[in-house]
Amino acid sequence: MSHVEGLVKGLTSATLLLRLYPGEHPRVKQAIAEVAENLWALTKEGEPVALLVYESQLVYKGELLYDASLGGARLIEILQARGAHGVRFQPGTSKPELQSALHAIAAARDDEPLAAVRERLQAAGVTRIELLEGSVGEVAPPDRQRTSLSDGLCGRMHLSQGAYAHCLEAMRDLTADLRCGRELSAAPAAEAISLVVESSQLNPGVLRWLTQVADSEEFAFNQAVNCCVLAVQAASHLTEDPQLIQEIGQAALLHDIGMFGLPEEILNKTEALSEEERKLMEEHPLRGAKALTEAPTVGPLAVQAAYLHHVNFDGSGYPAVRPTTRIGLIPRLMGVIDTYAALTARRPFREPAQPEVAMGILLDLAGTKLDPRAVAAFIDAIGIYPIGTAVSLDTGEIGVVAALEPEKPMRPHVRILTDPTGEPLDEPLVASLGETGPDGRPTRSIVQSIDLEARLVPLAYPERNPLGGATGGVDLAALGAGLLRG
Repeated sequence: MSHVEGLVKGLTSATLLLRLYPGEHPRVKQAIAEVAENLWALTKEGEPVALLVYESQLVYKGELLYDASLGGARLIEILQARGAHGVRFQPGTSKPELQSALHAIAAARDDEPLAAVRERLQAAGVTRIELLEGSVGEVAPPDRQRTSLSDGLCGRMHLSQGAYAHCLEAMRDLTADLRCGRELSAAPAAEAISLVVESSQLNPGVLRWLTQVADSEEFAFNQAVNCCVLAVQAASHLTEDPQLIQEIGQAALLHDIGMFGLPEEILNKTEALSEEERKLMEEHPLRGAKALTEAPTVGPLAVQAAYLHHVNFDGSGYPAVRPTTRIGLIPRLMGVIDTYAALTARRPFREPAQPEVAMGILLDLAGTKLDPRAVAAFIDAIGIYPIGTAVSLDTGEIGVVAALEPEKPMRPHVRILTDPTGEPLDEPLVASLGETGPDGRPTRSIVQSIDLEARLVPLAYPERNPLGGATGGVDLAALGAGLLRG
């Protein structure tokens, strides 16, 4: 990670954490330290650092920061909501000044004018950090192909990115309400879920990709949003009722809300929980269901999902329920989605499971931990290789899963982006992996899904080759353009 990417990551984390915790909280101090370390490296030659916003993307020294803009989506929103088009840091900015500035920015209302936010900064004694206004001007990346690619992303990518960011913000607000003992209001979440539904219909591949690359310290929040995305896509396969799809999305987003009332040391613990900690952890379904029951805008499906998603198919799990208790398909489906999302999430201590591996684990758990009906429904909706999964084929070609084939889950439709040598195609070719040659054998088969860092996504830098030596100098920006063209 470059220093500018580290700066964006630290700024985003610190600004968000300061809305939940006091400045002396260890996580806030860690994020501020990350900002200070990267800022020192960028300003050590005596030059100021300016991060600008251009068409919902971050810009540094005239370069569009594609990757950093994804992780910094909330930072971009915070700046734009306050009427700022960037932020400038002078050399010598100290940690206390960073904390004061970020606290003032985080505390400002979204409708607060820029002049008022600047007054907050001045009152806090901030002199080396400035919020900028006005136009960024002409930003021309050296590769015009990337510029046209960015233009194409303004619709589908920004809608998906915005939907994901809005869900994260809704979860942060709900968590703050829960910890302060306030009544929960799911109205902002309902708006965010509507964006997820819309984005899922327009471009499910991009939205699913966002669930895999969210680079944030807030794993629990990301997990909730990832479950929402998966649930909406599964629900859209199961029903055409828009209200039911919305309710299932709400149930997925809020199913673990009881977790956010637990002590942070339990939430972030990587080793085995003590007996006392385990008992507290197992109380979260009841806590969550109780909080949702008291919320006026939350439907019954969300309450059921919160209370029952850890009750296993064989009766084990928690909380304890009567053997005669009938649990519907939706709470059972939440258990499947929660398991899949956890398996495919990137964590600091392990790599994510590839989709086909995670699906195999779900099948292994069917009949014991998981309801076989719910597992079958989820796999039927999402596929062994979900839409948006980058795959390598036995022909040497590289492509992205474009559509599922319900009768042949191992043979989806794939948008072919390269020829067998790894060269990008001028026009992507959509091929069914169910097609056979004269000998009756499939003409193409998936060898494996490609690691998440190597997903063929529109934001990948063309000079990078995350696919490794097997593909040579593949131009990922060209591949991304092909992906969007379809």
